[in-house]
Parts: sequence; C-alpha cells; structure tokens
Amino acid sequence: MAANTRDTAATEPSLQLAGTANARLSFAGPPKRLTGTIPLINETDTKLKLRSLGLRSPTLKGAARLPLGETPFYARLYPGQQASVPATISLDPSTPPGDHQFELTVGKRTIAADAHVEEVVDLRVAPSEITILAGSETTHTRTLIVENAGNVDLPSGAESVVLVYDSVDLQCLLVPAINESDRSTVEEMLKSILLRTGDLQAGTLIMRRDPIVLHPGQQLTMDVTFNLPEKLKPLHQYYAHIPLYNATLLVDIYATANDRRSSTTGRKTKETAS
Repeated sequence: MAANTRDTAATEPSLQLAGTANARLSFAGPPKRLTGTIPLINETDTKLKLRSLGLRSPTLKGAARLPLGETPFYARLYPGQQASVPATISLDPSTPPGDHQFELTVGKRTIAADAHVEEVVDLRVAPSEITILAGSETTHTRTLIVENAGNVDLPSGAESVVLVYDSVDLQCLLVPAINESDRSTVEEMLKSILLRTGDLQAGTLIMRRDPIVLHPGQQLTMDVTFNLPEKLKPLHQYYAHIPLYNATLLVDIYATANDRRSSTTGRKTKETAS
C-alpha cells in the first residue's frame, strides 16, 4: 500500500518550467525580498497548481539562516497555459551584496538562477529615544544596544555633534516676534524675526563613544556619553536628533536647575557682596 502511494505521488502531474534547457533565471533586490519571474507551462489537460519551489545553493542561506530548501510559492495554470509568474525569494539578511548563483527546481526540471543582491544599510538602535534630566552636570552616560540588520559593514566614529533646540512651539515664538519686530522695512522686520527665532538654538550636543565597525548580523551593547550645552535655561525642554546611518536617536533634555555657569556666577556674586 505504501509503495503504491509513493508511485502515485511520483507520477502525479505538475506544472513544469518553460524555456530552453540552457536558460537562466534572474532575481534581484535586497536579501529579504529578491524578485523575479518564473516561466511555467501546464502540459496536461487538467488545471494544475504549484505551491512550492525547490532551492539549492552550497553558499546561500534562507531567511532563518538555514540552508536553502523548499520555499512557498503559488501558481495556477489551465490546460495548455504558459505564463511568467512573479516570485519572491527570501535570503539571510546578512547576505553580502553582489551576484550569487543557486538552482531552482520545479517538477522534474532544475534550472540555474542568479541572485543580484543589493546593498542594505539597516542600523537599529534601542532605545530610540533618550531622556536626560539636566541639573548642574553637563555630562551624562547612557547605554545603547546597536544591531546591524543589513548586509554591509557599518563603521562608527568616536563622536557625533548636533544642534540642540528649544522645544517651544514655533508658532508661539513667531507671533510675538512679528508683533515686536521693526516694521520700518520688510528687510528690518525679517531681520528682527530671524534674530528672535535664532534663540531656539541652544548650542551643540556631543555624543561620544568608542569607535567600532559593526558587521552584518552583529549586535553590541555600548556606553555613550552626552555632553550638553552649558547655556540651558532652567525648567526648559530641549531636543536633538542624532542621525546614525538610517536610524535617528532622539534626545529629550529637561533642564531641571541652573547650569554650572549660573551656579558659579551666583557664588561669585555672594562672595563679592560679603
């Protein structure tokens, strides 16, 4: 009985690859989504469906970082029908960019195929938002988890320098700026507005860390140090965006006390008075 079942499965009709014997298929895109078309033909007199493809390669791996094997695929052709059916293949996300070869099997036929893998830059940072309660100290340390989910090396320098802005609503700042501006000429009015809105910038934020090269698939925990501007107004909220390849680290800064300069100035004033 078991032997008869196997014989029936082996002789069951299926869709076949169309085209010449020396034809090659081509797929292109990022590793997780290589797209191409597969020429199929139904040589039987009944409607047939195809639900999977056979893939084989000595070097390439699938999305779960396991050797290539059977992958889901769906096609349906009527008797005598032939068509180029769109297909998507998922590889290991860390597959390096460039040209790779593999074999694709449908039914009884195996055909050579090329995978043109594109470069993918995908840096992931957690947490993506950091809050700093800025008292008298201007240096603060935080821990980040960084992961290279792309397929190229990502070198990182020792520091990033970005501007820090007051989070006050721009509309709330522009209305008094326009009302209080010098309206003698359009040029003077614009100059007054720009000078007023320039107060939104509070200086620079410096993020320092050990320089590294993050390889594809690698994840690291790293300590970073933030050096805040000295001139932060007490009880104000500020923000900065630090670009890290495709990722952006948002830093919210809440000034909870006078900065060190203000404290130092206050001490000097008391000493002079005494």
